[in-house]
Amino acid sequence: MELEVLGADRQERVSTAAGEKPTAGYAVLNARLALQAAGATVTAGVENVLDKEYRAHLDPVTLYRPARNVFMKVSRSF
Repeated sequence: MELEVLGADRQERVSTAAGEKPTAGYAVLNARLALQAAGATVTAGVENVLDKEYRAHLDPVTLYRPARNVFMKVSRSF
């Protein structure tokens, strides 16, 4: 099991000449779980568990990162 916290502080030092805008600070929680069975690895997780709307530094002003995402991956080496 893995818990991950991603975040950044408010960014106010921007290049207005390049069209950059200040960005609010944010924190995002991700969770993943991996299990091995029958020679395969199954990984499942939830990204942005708290469903927070945020914009990372240098993202276009109208672009917000995805809301909560759920995923599952199965891999097998042979």
